[in-house]
Amino acid sequence: MTESIRIHFLGTSDGTPMLEQNCSANVFEFNGSCWMIDAGDGAESALQRQGICAADLEALLVTHWHCDHYYGAPAVLSRMRNKCAYLPVPESFGDKFSAALSVFHDVNFEARPLQFHRLVPGMELNLSHVSVKTYENAHMSPALSPELRTQFYSLSLECRTPGGKRILFSGDLGGHAYEVNFWKLLEEPADLLVLEGAHLLPLHKLLEKLHGKPIRNLIFTHIWRRGVCPEKLIAEFTAGLNIPVYAATDGDYAEFHDEKMSLHPRNELATSMRPESYFSLAERSRRFQAEGIPLRWKCIGPFPNLQRNGEYIGLNLDPENRLLADANKDCSGTYTSADGQKIGWLEMTAEELFPDGMLPMTHYFPGSDVVNYAVTDLEIARDGNYTVLWSCDAGCRMLLDGKEILFFPRKQDAVKDARSFPLPLTRGTRRLIVIQDTRKGGYGIFFRIVPDINGRK
Repeated sequence: MTESIRIHFLGTSDGTPMLEQNCSANVFEFNGSCWMIDAGDGAESALQRQGICAADLEALLVTHWHCDHYYGAPAVLSRMRNKCAYLPVPESFGDKFSAALSVFHDVNFEARPLQFHRLVPGMELNLSHVSVKTYENAHMSPALSPELRTQFYSLSLECRTPGGKRILFSGDLGGHAYEVNFWKLLEEPADLLVLEGAHLLPLHKLLEKLHGKPIRNLIFTHIWRRGVCPEKLIAEFTAGLNIPVYAATDGDYAEFHDEKMSLHPRNELATSMRPESYFSLAERSRRFQAEGIPLRWKCIGPFPNLQRNGEYIGLNLDPENRLLADANKDCSGTYTSADGQKIGWLEMTAEELFPDGMLPMTHYFPGSDVVNYAVTDLEIARDGNYTVLWSCDAGCRMLLDGKEILFFPRKQDAVKDARSFPLPLTRGTRRLIVIQDTRKGGYGIFFRIVPDINGRK
């Protein structure tokens, strides 16, 4: 069986965020599907730099409840389409965490509430077709009372792919005086051991424990770089174990090719991103085209978003609406805005779009409780099934060649790729009209269309 396996190291510091290293965060990518292991400080921006869309993560799994492993969790979860979190905390604590997220991210979590699962030793999960089993380790033992240790676990992970690869994530371990359970996992052959080394000094004792174990590859992360030289560490353990040994830094990714594994820097990853604000207009246009983001729009607004019986009616369609007829033709009419001004259609190109592809409607049409219109022509190259990835704040209605393809009248945040739906299309030029209503303010519209992607939700 041919398998595509990558392990992305997004945060590799020793527990304190550093100038070029975030706190612990990893992504397991299997055949294009991804799930996350830990989300320390800076995890969301690290995902972006790696070119991994947080909305597409299948789940977030936290190995233990220390801040350097979970501080970034709220930001990541707020972006995930499937807000599935496995946390090693008591049920009551997880419920409070879910409630807190709903308060601070009310729109996203109201539409898609957090799916909290308590993570305990001995669980067997299936994440992106990878079998994951949890084992308790002794990282929490010195700090917590016996009672609390049964509520807040620290866990190591055993991951098995359908093709038989066995990959171990140690998680943070207890010191040499405490750790017992984890070393038992090394009795069986492992294709890769990802070892967090911050609490395993002195290193000569660690080398003794690993000597003779059937490990094919070893990657250190979460090491105390102020006290450990990575080059020296690699040299000593390579010589002592006679296997490939690496020390990961932020952005590195491990990749398997059949039986061989190699570690690469982020800049070798085709999807990696540099800060979007530094893209030239030509680069931005090329990237938007590759992502299926329309480059030219005609937009107009703001118009009043009135309420009737407590409900906003700005998205309602009036068959006699002159503006809607104009939108289906050449967008040449003039109208009266919400503040009584005479307005016409504004052409917006890649230069006006935000670097992440957002059509910034309220940047050009400011106002609260208003309605804006955006029109573009989609050039469909071939017949087939497509996926529309979209989001806007707050409500939205979409028409394609005059026929409704989406009606979403609820409040939401504008988060790239947060929502999607399938759309069969035939070859040719198709006129898209997007009607956006804002409620107590808003930002803009995300829209892109790509060939159908299996498994999108």
